[in-house]
Amino acid sequence: NLAVLRSGRILRVLRLIRLIKLSKLNTMIEESAAAAGRQWVTMVVAITKTGVGMILVAHWLTCFWYWTGVFLVPASTPNWIQENRAEDVAGWIQYLHSLRWI
Repeated sequence: NLAVLRSGRILRVLRLIRLIKLSKLNTMIEESAAAAGRQWVTMVVAITKTGVGMILVAHWLTCFWYWTGVFLVPASTPNWIQENRAEDVAGWIQYLHSLRWI
């Protein structure tokens, strides 16, 4: 169990390092676009970042909603998965059901 926690910490650190590199890349793109007189590149990058951020938030909420339906609801209480008759369907279909609820 301790090894799992350590590997989780290592993965978080690696993600943070990757985010730092991405922010440097973003700064480089914005500076080069401004120097070349192409502000539309900066706009495209900003729109793309916003879209990716929205998709990530939707994914996190979808995973959280699935987790609440599976683990937090007592066994005697019907959860959203049972209400949608999605207990025996493939995992990606359950994911789509979760996404629909957020």
